[in-house]
Amino acid sequence: MPIELRELASLPEIVSIEPEWRELWIRDPRATPFQSPDWLLPWSQYLWGGGQIRTLALYRDDTLAGLAPFFRWGLGPFCLSFLGSGITDYLDVLAEPDFAEEVARRIFDWLATQSRDCDWIDLQELRPDSPLISVAGGHWRKESCAACPVLEISATLEQFLAGLDSQFRTSVRRAENRLSRCASLRIVEAGPADVLPLMQVLFQLHAARWEERDNPGMLSTAALQAFHREAALRFERAGVLRLYGLMAEERCIAVQYNLAAKGKVYAYLSGFDPEWARYSPGAVLLKHSIERAIEEGALEFDFLRKPEPFKYQWGARDRINSRLMFSRAAHAEVG
Repeated sequence: MPIELRELASLPEIVSIEPEWRELWIRDPRATPFQSPDWLLPWSQYLWGGGQIRTLALYRDDTLAGLAPFFRWGLGPFCLSFLGSGITDYLDVLAEPDFAEEVARRIFDWLATQSRDCDWIDLQELRPDSPLISVAGGHWRKESCAACPVLEISATLEQFLAGLDSQFRTSVRRAENRLSRCASLRIVEAGPADVLPLMQVLFQLHAARWEERDNPGMLSTAALQAFHREAALRFERAGVLRLYGLMAEERCIAVQYNLAAKGKVYAYLSGFDPEWARYSPGAVLLKHSIERAIEEGALEFDFLRKPEPFKYQWGARDRINSRLMFSRAAHAEVG
């Protein structure tokens, strides 16, 4: 049975297939939380800067077998990109595992038709296992995109800690001891009632940290905060959210905002109280996050984009995303 391609041209249309979209996301073993409707629909509601939805839904036997969440933007020249572009660490299509190559080929067939009314097509932040990378033809330029430091997780916390640099391991243990001597500590793992309060604390802690550097930070606008509230609530209902707060007495001094799915944990964002910086509360809470990932049987702890030094102290190694680009002008010159 050939794959049927349907083009969705509006936000209500992509909202209408949310149940099918979610089921396909569950079936696709490569999919990260960033390809789920729980991330991309809030992004489209709160952060989409405009343009035209050009999302592809690919059906086989009336079952959704592929999804390519594209949109066209610009005032001329025009560009085709993924929904979620900008703040999203991994962008990609979804595909039924048995038909991934066929889905990718049908998507490229469609993209070839779009080159008539798009000046360029820019597909960023593709993971190495994206089916688009293996199928892209010679007219597409592939280049490196962001580096994501990724930590391979040991079977036990003891084994993991034993593999760290001894000085760093000692510094984390000392931070835990210093904190314990200063206050009674406990860690909150967010349930339904905790999500919004902890997210609000994260916004405040993140802002306080960046204000010290005269920088607004990643959560400075009302739209960004509304997006993350909605996404976090959705992910909590889906069992994907891992939101932790480190409490010193009754004061939250650090928050870790993670997502977990398909044997991987994604450390999206964190914040800590600058007044407690000398006690390294962020490192203490991060250790707890990794411990919980090990307990859940995760194989990877992904620090996502931005190669910050602390990520490598925990043993992470870079995984490089790719970017596929097509330029109508460049193709015409070659032709």
